[in-house]
Amino acid sequence: MKKLIVSICLIAFTTFVLSAQGGKEEIKDRIKAKRVAFITDKLNLSSQEAQLFWPLYNELKEKERALKKDSRPSNKLEEMTDQEVEQFLEDRLDKEEELIAAKREFFKEAKQVMPVKKLARLPRVERKFKEMVLQHSRERRGRN
Repeated sequence: MKKLIVSICLIAFTTFVLSAQGGKEEIKDRIKAKRVAFITDKLNLSSQEAQLFWPLYNELKEKERALKKDSRPSNKLEEMTDQEVEQFLEDRLDKEEELIAAKREFFKEAKQVMPVKKLARLPRVERKFKEMVLQHSRERRGRN
């Protein structure tokens, strides 16, 4: 069943690649599809594990994106007063605490649907995926 999920993801990814005209949203969708296939394969998720894991994972990633977006300064730091910079730093620390809380909640829920050893490998697998995407990007830039 895992092979079926991976195959479906790879077919979806291939479809995106073949039909893509280079739009930003299409690129994001292709990367998401490739991420799903890569992580599912590297963690060796069963179909049941994958079905329960991905909604949790996507929720965590959405929270991360929102917190990172909210933690950007509205002005350049050089243009801010010391008080504004201090408040910005305090706000950033609050966002980091929220992110840690979100990760703890994810861990608590995810360990109910998959073995902890698979969950422990997730950060390394995510890092390998990012490295793969960066390498692919570098190679594409080198060709153009």
